[in-house]
Parts: sequence; C-alpha cells; structure tokens
Amino acid sequence: MFKGLKARLKERFDEFALKMTCAKESAVATLSDDFGGVQIGLAVKIIIGVVIGALVLGGIYVLWENVIMPRLEGEVNSMFGHSSP
Repeated sequence: MFKGLKARLKERFDEFALKMTCAKESAVATLSDDFGGVQIGLAVKIIIGVVIGALVLGGIYVLWENVIMPRLEGEVNSMFGHSSP
C-alpha cells in the first residue's frame, strides 16, 4: 500500500519541480526582454508631451500677439491721450 503512495508522491513532486523550473525560466526570459518595449513606450510618451507643449506654447504666442498686445497698446494709448496710427 505505501509503496505505490511513495512512487506517486515522487512523481507529483517531480512534476511540481518541472513546473516551477519552467515558471522560473519564463519569468527570467520576460524580465530580461531585450526588445525595448518599455523604451518605445517611454519615447512615445515623451514625443506626445513635446507635441502638446509646442501646441500650448503656439496658442499662447498667438493669443499674446493678436489679443493681449493690441488691447494693452490701446489702453496705454488711451491713458496718455495718443491715438493709434
């Protein structure tokens, strides 16, 4: 009775050891991935940030040149009694 149990336990232990070895190798392969997926994702995020920043700065420039400066010039001229040419 116990002879068969011992053989089955050894077989189960060997299966478990094989599965753990495969899991370890899979984890090591995943962690040492040299394809650069993380770097590509980071580069895409940086490019998106640069593009959005450029659009915001361009919008501020247009707003400054077309809205703020003409209004400010008109108010300063009206304070000093000059008329715009």
